[in-house]
Amino acid sequence: MPDRLIRITASTTFPLLEATAAGHDFAEDAEAVLDVTTPTIPPENETPDHVTVELELDNTDLTELPAHVDRVTLSGDQARHLAGELTDAADRVDEPGS
Repeated sequence: MPDRLIRITASTTFPLLEATAAGHDFAEDAEAVLDVTTPTIPPENETPDHVTVELELDNTDLTELPAHVDRVTLSGDQARHLAGELTDAADRVDEPGS
């Protein structure tokens, strides 16, 4: 990803995933980066107030989209709800015959 927007570090959640960009009249596969973060420098004496989920597809593999990052900002409760949904889905994938 020569035109990368998300900074990749040792703590990046998933530095290499397979993803698909899809629109009404296209679908393109590309490698992607998925990262989950909280603000690293909250105001003094405060804890972070949100979680950010970022997804960036390698734009060298895409012809329909320019380089960009999709971001979602979640509250702590929303992040925990998403974590629960992901756990439930993972359990269904791992259960034989489901």
